[in-house]
Amino acid sequence: MVYGSLERASRGEGGVLLRQGLDPGEGPVPLRHGPREHLPRLRPPGGLPRGAGRAVPLRPVIPVGSVHPALVKEPERAVRDLLAGGFRGIKIHPSHQGCFPNAYRQGNRALETVYRRAEEAGLILIVHTGTSVFPGARNLYADPIHCDDLAVDFPKLKIVLAHGGRPLWMETATFLARRFPNVHLDVSSIPPQKLLEYFPRLEEMADKVLWGSDWPAPGVPGMRENADRFLALPISDGAKRRIAHENARRLFAL
Repeated sequence: MVYGSLERASRGEGGVLLRQGLDPGEGPVPLRHGPREHLPRLRPPGGLPRGAGRAVPLRPVIPVGSVHPALVKEPERAVRDLLAGGFRGIKIHPSHQGCFPNAYRQGNRALETVYRRAEEAGLILIVHTGTSVFPGARNLYADPIHCDDLAVDFPKLKIVLAHGGRPLWMETATFLARRFPNVHLDVSSIPPQKLLEYFPRLEEMADKVLWGSDWPAPGVPGMRENADRFLALPISDGAKRRIAHENARRLFAL
C-alpha cells in the first residue's frame, strides 16, 4: 500500500513499504541493517513489476516491519530491532499468523509487550482486517472487532485497520474508526469505484481514512489507475486531500 499525494504515488515517489512474516516458521523479521538494505528482501514473489525496481530503492519510503505475535520469543528485542533499523511501524496479519490481535487478553504476554513498546515509541500498528483468499488463511482472526480491545487498552497506540475489514466487516471498521481517536482505517486493495458502496459515510469520516493501493498485489491495475478512479468519486476535494495524503502526513508525522 502507498500513502502520500496521489500525483507522487502514481509515479512511485514515496510511500509505505510493508514487510510481514506470514510463514509460521519464520518468526520475527530478522533485522541486521537499516531499512534500505532490506528493500530487496521486501519484494514480492516473482519480483516487482517493470519499473518498480528503479522506483522503490530511489524514492523515499516509510518502512514498516512485522513481529510474529504467536512465535516471537523476545518481544522487547524485536521492537528495539525495528526501531534501530529505522522502521516506523509494525504490521500484524492475524489471518495468516494464526493469532487474534487481542490475544494478550488470553495470556499472550509477548504480544502485550509488543503493543506497549510500540505505544511508547510512537510506532504505527497496522492490523490486517478482512478476508484473505491465500492458502492457509483463517479469516476468523481478521474480524476488526478484535481491535476494539487494543484501542481501549492502548489509547496512545496509533492503529490502522488495513483494508477496512473488507468485504465482510466494513461497518465494524467504520464504527471503530469513528469511536476511537487513535484508530484509522485504510482502503487499500478495495477497488476505488466500490468505496462509497463499502463506506457510505466516507466523506463524513474522511479525517480517519488513509489512501492505499495494495500495489503490486494481484488485481491492482496500478497506482495511477487507482488514483484516477479515486479522484473521480463524487466527494469533495477536501475529503480527497485528507484521504490521499493529509491524514498520512499527520499520522506518520511527515
